[in-house]
Amino acid sequence: MLLCLLFGISNSSWAAGYTRTLNENLEVAGYKYKALYDFQNNSPEVLPTSGDLRYRAYEKGGYWGLHNFGGGGRSGTAAIPVSEGDILIIENYSGSTSTINCGSENAALTASTGYQVFNISTTSTSITFSVPRGGGIVAALVMEKDASASKADYTINYIYNSTTIKTVTGNEAVGTTIVAENPITIEGQKYFAVANATTSMTLSSNGTNTLNVNLRLPNTYTYTVSSSLGTTIASGNATEGESVTIPYPQYELKDGTLYEAQKYDDSKKQYRHTYNFTENTEATIEYNETNITNVVYFSEAENIVGATATSAANNMPIRSSNGACGYATEDISLVNLPAGAYKAVMVCFSNSSGGATTHFQFGEEAYDAEITSSSNWTGFNKEFTLVSPADVKWLTSGDSKNGLDYIYIVKTGDVATVPGTLAAGKYATRIFPFVPTVPSGVKFYSCAALNGNSLTLTEVSAPEANKPYILENTTGADIDITQAGVDTHEADTYDDGLLTGVFANTEITSGYVLQTQNEKQSFFKVAEDNKITVPPYRAYLNYSAGVKSIGFDTTTAINTLEVLTSGAYDGIYTVDGVKLNRMEKGVNILKMADGTTRKVVVK
Repeated sequence: MLLCLLFGISNSSWAAGYTRTLNENLEVAGYKYKALYDFQNNSPEVLPTSGDLRYRAYEKGGYWGLHNFGGGGRSGTAAIPVSEGDILIIENYSGSTSTINCGSENAALTASTGYQVFNISTTSTSITFSVPRGGGIVAALVMEKDASASKADYTINYIYNSTTIKTVTGNEAVGTTIVAENPITIEGQKYFAVANATTSMTLSSNGTNTLNVNLRLPNTYTYTVSSSLGTTIASGNATEGESVTIPYPQYELKDGTLYEAQKYDDSKKQYRHTYNFTENTEATIEYNETNITNVVYFSEAENIVGATATSAANNMPIRSSNGACGYATEDISLVNLPAGAYKAVMVCFSNSSGGATTHFQFGEEAYDAEITSSSNWTGFNKEFTLVSPADVKWLTSGDSKNGLDYIYIVKTGDVATVPGTLAAGKYATRIFPFVPTVPSGVKFYSCAALNGNSLTLTEVSAPEANKPYILENTTGADIDITQAGVDTHEADTYDDGLLTGVFANTEITSGYVLQTQNEKQSFFKVAEDNKITVPPYRAYLNYSAGVKSIGFDTTTAINTLEVLTSGAYDGIYTVDGVKLNRMEKGVNILKMADGTTRKVVVK
């Protein structure tokens, strides 16, 4: 029998201010004092039976009581001696919910009640109550029936459609307040008292002490829970008195920006809310704009086509964004992205002591998000570059206890491709919006001065982004100098010494451009009243002089003459690429028999 008897005490006298009011002089109709357990003073002592219960001050109010120090979700228990027919009054003050095993049911003790009264219907010799981490109980009062108290019989009739479907009788002390169960479940059907029904009575020594309670069936309500961005999170029907727990995603994506919802319980990182619907309801979860922009992909893992929702209990469905994770039983292509620089953010879950690894592939690059132990949620950031359109894949990994919570991808930059083929023994100009690599057989030069009509070139072994260079093919074969990388340039042109590099078609009316005329490769002057367009990723000489052309001088570091036999080389050339019959005064380029080149100075 589930029946609440209020023995002449009220919430007003035991309010949630948590000032201890339990004492030996408390008067309850039909009962007398049996034992008081003052946990503020540990008197009399009640030894814990399990867990890590201790007597300590409650940090939120300075009250002493019985608390649990257990970590994680563990709870401790303690026992109080009782007899069948006793009543037990517990004063609880923790924000965490404690429970007490009172006969056939477990009842919750919460801070909102402050105290609760229990009828001891069990034949056990003690009542066990549990206290979760952070929980606490101030005091417990046990009272036994007073045989000398005057008693009265009572009857409660539960009536539906003019028919009595259940009758409850009993005998309690005069002055006791009897409260009908509302709602009440009869033969599996829940009922509620009709509006304005009388649901309690105080027993008197005369009269019938009969309480007739008219019942109705529960109402059915419709509900829709939406985000503040207008998307529907959940909808359905709820029965009156039924609690509906609705998980929701941590993020929503709108116009390339992520919006984030508040956690329902920040300390437990829960993205779910429990509703008790009492009418047709349209509820809203508030989402606020974040600074996470340029998002090109976002999804909850369990919503990805081809993924399987995880089924592990414990923390996964409680704390996961949208209440679930997912795992891949086969490779899944998430999105095809254009060339660019990106950052992927993945949040993974492991409920296995050995950890788990979730596998991904970003274009041609494989990546493992590895959790080494059962540490629940771990976030991973992966930066990657695609030089051409490619798929991002979630590779086969995970199981019912380990998986992916959600993933989003942010574009962090563009990719530029600097094209070209450098002919054997020739020069070219380039500017790269990223740090270039130096291909084998190619030399990079900077240029800051002239030696007569020749450029003074200084070799650069570690070229930088956004600086113009002259490149030389020092081999006897053509070399592909095409490179791609993350575009970092901000200006359209960059100067370095005598060179100006451009990133777009640029018309110039003065200066020198690299050309080949009459089989001679040099920087030729832009003719007066003429315009020349310099293509993207090229450079020109920002120099004004009367000479028609400016050649190359790479000999500033050569101070000795090398004497070579004619059989060691295949040909002699000027620095401008003109073939000679023999060495002449100045710089001679020798193409060696092994395909390399040598520079020889003749004075």
